[in-house]
Amino acid sequence: VQALKQIKALVVTGKERDEHDVAHFTKELNDEIPELRKSVEQQNLRLNHTDFSDAAKMTVEGRTEVMLMLDEIEEEVKKGSDDAVRFNNYQDVLKSEQTMFEDVDELKIKFQARAKLWRGMEDWDGLVSTWRDTQFGVVEVEPISRKVAEYNKLAVQSQKGMPENQVPQIWGDEVSKFKNTMPVVISLRNKSLKQRHWDDINKMIGQELDLDDEAFTLGKLLAMGVDQHMEAIQEVSGNASAEAALEEMLENVRGKWRDMELVVNPY
Repeated sequence: VQALKQIKALVVTGKERDEHDVAHFTKELNDEIPELRKSVEQQNLRLNHTDFSDAAKMTVEGRTEVMLMLDEIEEEVKKGSDDAVRFNNYQDVLKSEQTMFEDVDELKIKFQARAKLWRGMEDWDGLVSTWRDTQFGVVEVEPISRKVAEYNKLAVQSQKGMPENQVPQIWGDEVSKFKNTMPVVISLRNKSLKQRHWDDINKMIGQELDLDDEAFTLGKLLAMGVDQHMEAIQEVSGNASAEAALEEMLENVRGKWRDMELVVNPY
């Protein structure tokens, strides 16, 4: 009998302890959630900083400042996101109602939009610098075209997502300007161009293009304003491709005739 009483006492004590623990952890959680809300609000205010929409910050020095700010905010955004998941897990264990953290999700989206824009501009600047310094004779057009299309898409998305922000508008114009030069670059990198075609192009632009000159870079070509003659250059390049296709076809015909055995029947 005494043993049963002791067991019952232990059970009661255990239940009381569990209830006490649940109440204690629930209170701690209820104290921490407002702190998370407060942090989210603070980071939202930081993301509204005028630097993120200031065209004067698009310089190398300005971008460095913005990138540092983004790195700092990113740490807080990640911490907030992790805390939201952790709090929900605790609520599962405590069998309490789950708190919705829409403000955390909205903060992540807001941060990602600004981070993609500014980090995209930073990467773009480095790529363009590399492309411009590349000897034109070894420029590979397809990889460049793919990258230009990728960043053009990002610029357009940023413009739509932040219509009141002048930064993506200005950057988008820069990307579009470079993108619009690609057709003439593609035409001039046409392997079917022969000396007679180059003579026509040189006469057209009023300058001699020396593709074998290591100092003749893509940047120098674009600085010459060759895009002003885009249609004419594309026409010459198109003719060169058509002529090359015709020459290949004729060579195939000659090859078949050369290999063909002619049978001569006496009559």
